[in-house]
Amino acid sequence: MASPSGDAVRQLAIVDYDGHGEGGMANPNFSHLLVCSTAPINTENAYQEFLRPPSRRGAGLPDLTAEALEAFRRKLLAFLSGSQAKGLAAVDLKLKLLLNIHGFSTPLPRVRENGYRITQSQFVRATENRAASDHPYDDFVLFIDYAWPSEAILNGDLLRSLAGAVPAPLWGLVALGVLLVSRSPGPCALIGAALIGLVAALLALRLVAYFRDRERAAGHGVYDAVELVRWLHVIYADAIEAVYHTSAETIVRQLRERAEAEASEHSPAIGLIKLSLLAHSMGAFVATQTIRTLSDVFDPKALERWKQIDPRNGPFGLRNRAAVAPEPGADADADPDSDPALPRCRIGELFELSRLVLASPDIPIWALTNGRANPLASSLRRFQEVFVFSNDADIVLRLASTVANSFVTPARSRRGGYRLGNLVPLDRAAMSSGGVRELELSQVGLNGLGRGLSLREAPFNTTSLLGRLTLVDCTDYRDSGAGSADGQTKRWLSAFTAQRRGSRILNYGATAAMQLASAIGWGRLDSHGGYFRGEFSLNLMYALLLYGSKHAKKVFPEFEKRLQEKQIRWCPLRDP
Repeated sequence: MASPSGDAVRQLAIVDYDGHGEGGMANPNFSHLLVCSTAPINTENAYQEFLRPPSRRGAGLPDLTAEALEAFRRKLLAFLSGSQAKGLAAVDLKLKLLLNIHGFSTPLPRVRENGYRITQSQFVRATENRAASDHPYDDFVLFIDYAWPSEAILNGDLLRSLAGAVPAPLWGLVALGVLLVSRSPGPCALIGAALIGLVAALLALRLVAYFRDRERAAGHGVYDAVELVRWLHVIYADAIEAVYHTSAETIVRQLRERAEAEASEHSPAIGLIKLSLLAHSMGAFVATQTIRTLSDVFDPKALERWKQIDPRNGPFGLRNRAAVAPEPGADADADPDSDPALPRCRIGELFELSRLVLASPDIPIWALTNGRANPLASSLRRFQEVFVFSNDADIVLRLASTVANSFVTPARSRRGGYRLGNLVPLDRAAMSSGGVRELELSQVGLNGLGRGLSLREAPFNTTSLLGRLTLVDCTDYRDSGAGSADGQTKRWLSAFTAQRRGSRILNYGATAAMQLASAIGWGRLDSHGGYFRGEFSLNLMYALLLYGSKHAKKVFPEFEKRLQEKQIRWCPLRDP
């Protein structure tokens, strides 16, 4: 697909928002956007194939960027104007930015159907419930479903492009293998079969698109998300300055000084805007890389880039490639942790990192180690609260992802490739009915067919996460479907409860079979993404993003009883 107008391209586009079409929310304090990176699926294209430029009609998703941004600005200015009359305290920590990042093999249309619209319906119900209660929600929330360029596995385009994309020497190996098999019986035939099998394995890796998605996540998804947050920083700052007639930095400083003078129990504002992220699967990689990058590059000099172009547009604006201003010479090389006076959870002057929710994160477990500059550990220590939703029977991570990553993981043993989404309490029988229980590092790890691997064992050392990381084990989760009318209780993540080692392998096998059946449309069990299908787990994730664990427990009366009913294990990690 050609770009919208010659060489003019958007870096980011908005294809849906809460005021577009049916079901638009009347809540003036809530904005919901579906933002996508326009980076193409294949490098030969200039624009992502699913988008429809403003100048075209027909198939594809519409480009609603201009009208969506205008609607968001109106809401933001109206909220700030209403808060101005109430004084600075009215805006202190009332602004919230939530990012939802999808996982592997999720094209843009699927993000819209299975992500954005589910989120929209959930927040419509939440808004109606809060409006009818005695405590209506008065914070200003911007919820963004962020779609990085991804493609479905085994799609037709991959099959059609296979012959032209595979290097010619590989086809030569296939020809040699066929020749050896057909004309040379014995050892030569075995060599020929091995050559054919080798090429077939490489082609299979291409067809499942895993490494293609990981390349796009690292090369486009992360850096476009960085630009999105940096652009929002400028937009919020400009809106605050327009309403309060002073800079956002000055307001933050005044709020801190006032809180210190009053010795208030409410902590001084670290930033005016609470930034929280929800990420699934490979999206957890995008989220942690984004936060680590923002921590390094969020510098006032870097923000001047948008002011030199147009602070109203940023990466959303249509810009000619040749006219883009170069990056500032000195972006931001200093480590934010090097200044003890600068809180780790601050991003720029306005953003305060609040909560990180990772669902079935496709991240190597060794990334929890201390003393290394890896993006996961570095990101986790910057958030006030971190929640990992895991499933011992997540076959997609336990088998498919672990096998695929064994080709690239720099480890000489299998445990080096284990994924964070399989992290669970090792003695799950002690919490057979679910509920709340604090655990030590020696009590959590990765179950195997033999003994479990504890996080106390080398090379793991996660002491920096204690008191901040909560493990939410959903292996045995049972619930009715999100938004379903029948109220039937189903299993969403595993075939059946398996507490003991002997029955665990049976659960793995049954779950794998049911996962495969679900993939071809014969079932509903999804061991990798079932968190988003159950009503309670979906509401819990959103509540954690909005309120944190303390207030989420108030949102769900009898919190521990609800966890036991749904067979979810809530496990804060503590230091022995």
